[in-house]
Amino acid sequence: ESLLGIATSPVSSDLVQVQHQEAEPCAAASALAKIAPERAVAALLPGFDLDPGSDDIGQWWLASRFYCVGPAAASELPHLLEMLSRPGFRDKVRALDAIKAIGPAAIAALPDVVEHLKHSHQNLRWRAVWTIGALGPAAAEALPQLEERFAADPSLRNYIVREAHRFGMASESL
Repeated sequence: ESLLGIATSPVSSDLVQVQHQEAEPCAAASALAKIAPERAVAALLPGFDLDPGSDDIGQWWLASRFYCVGPAAASELPHLLEMLSRPGFRDKVRALDAIKAIGPAAIAALPDVVEHLKHSHQNLRWRAVWTIGALGPAAAEALPQLEERFAADPSLRNYIVREAHRFGMASESL
């Protein structure tokens, strides 16, 4: 079959079905991302922002689907940024975790992520730091904001130092 044929083949349909089951969703998402990235990304979204009652493990599991697909999920960045702009804590957690999972391909989210360095909820501030680190060296433009938070927020210091050093963004003040 042609590459376009693979995207609609029974194999990719089966992988979409498996991805939504509890067993081996990451393996299915990874395989689907290799043969039909657009299908893998589309399969990520059902339920991603429709389950406000999930606990922290449930939140991580939903976002972990994005780790399985990786940069191919960058096409969903507008949806994730819309989620990040919502007032709900869980929406923000899911969006930050998914952006982090996409990695450097989600660098366009940097300004929105940086805004969360000053969020009132400590967990979201931590996640913002981790997400900035996951965006890689291109996120170095956020260094002034990280330095500011380093000085102002002791709860973030270890996270900021780790992420800044991890990607070679450290400055004299970190």
